[in-house]
Amino acid sequence: MTIILTSPCPFAIISHDSSISYQGQWCIASRDAFNLEQRNEQMKKNVFLWSTPVCHGLVCMLMAFFMTSWARAEGYDKVMERGTLRHLGVPYAHFVSGSGDGFSVELVQMFADYLGVRYEYVNASWASVISDLIGKKTTVSTQKLSTGEPADIKGDLIANGLTILPWREREILFSVPIFPSGVWIVARADFPHQPIVPSDDLAHDIQSTIDRVKGYRVLAIEGGCLDPALNRLEGSGVNVKIMPAKMNLNELIPAVLNNEADCTLLDFPDALVGIQKWPGKVKILGPVSMNQYMGVGFAKSSVRLRDEFNLFFQKCVNEGKYARLVNKYYPAVFSFYPSFFEGVMRICEK
Repeated sequence: MTIILTSPCPFAIISHDSSISYQGQWCIASRDAFNLEQRNEQMKKNVFLWSTPVCHGLVCMLMAFFMTSWARAEGYDKVMERGTLRHLGVPYAHFVSGSGDGFSVELVQMFADYLGVRYEYVNASWASVISDLIGKKTTVSTQKLSTGEPADIKGDLIANGLTILPWREREILFSVPIFPSGVWIVARADFPHQPIVPSDDLAHDIQSTIDRVKGYRVLAIEGGCLDPALNRLEGSGVNVKIMPAKMNLNELIPAVLNNEADCTLLDFPDALVGIQKWPGKVKILGPVSMNQYMGVGFAKSSVRLRDEFNLFFQKCVNEGKYARLVNKYYPAVFSFYPSFFEGVMRICEK
């Protein structure tokens, strides 16, 4: 693997077995369709400027989280009395592998050690995971979460690459942002249009990406971060194909490869895993969302447990454990979102 960083901002091309190339924040998977030397020279002429506003916004967001009060301690008290921290996880990308490891699994295991309790993993699905946390049956439609009849509470927190979205924040608490994200469009390698060339204007890049897929079939899932309403695809001329909400996100790229559609929406971590898993078969065209963040979810009654996690996370960052964990599961992310990690380090040092 070769990493070439340009100045003044980290902005990398990464080639993997001569079959995958990462260009700035998106990738293509065919060397024939991508001249590495030409792209590298082009990138040296461009300055990647998204980092300054992103970093400033992230610092403000982190400070707001760390300044919360030590109010309602119900969730924390129950965990300590039980002596077990129950981790609700949905197998997804490299966050929860389904085989007992993953970025989120190891992070929550370290949190359990920090609290001095046992760790317990509780498998969940995207359709049920919030219900399993808050104890109410839930349904999601058009970026709205509705709650209904009582349900069993099966876990104390959600950690599996959960994007912080407004409709989720109305029902659950989130930790400080622990991982960067954003929604991209992934296509087969033989898709007729090439990835966009990144500019210093993310909104412009988003529109350029959407223009490339007008008239083509794009997979999406309503209710989450891959909702077409959230990603500016409604009324855009894109032929959006809505997949079942219960569909596993790991199935989207295989659906594209099976010609069920031309492209799919995917968030950054899953797209990164996809191009590594199917080298030479897929390419990332560009972004369709502004920068997003992922966090750990807690019930509204678990303010202290959430605050304890935030303090643990700060300690984890300062001791270098967080960086080592990210490097283990997502080594390329530091080059894609340098401003996020700069912001995390800046606020955690205070």
